[in-house]
Amino acid sequence: MSNTFELTKKQEKALADNSWKPYNSGGMFVINKADFKNDWNEVCSNFNLDEDCERATLFVVGVAQDKKDDVE
Repeated sequence: MSNTFELTKKQEKALADNSWKPYNSGGMFVINKADFKNDWNEVCSNFNLDEDCERATLFVVGVAQDKKDDVE
């Protein structure tokens, strides 16, 4: 299993329009309306999505890591 993906030009533009820049260590989560039948309106509200969408892709555009010495 690979943890890499390739964004479409439309997805790249949407990220750039919102001042985001994807990194090689990024990732994405796809959430489907069918998985949140009773809570879909709340999920949409939390992520500012249209309630009539069937799925959403949440992008993690970079990953920050804290090492033990950094958090002490």
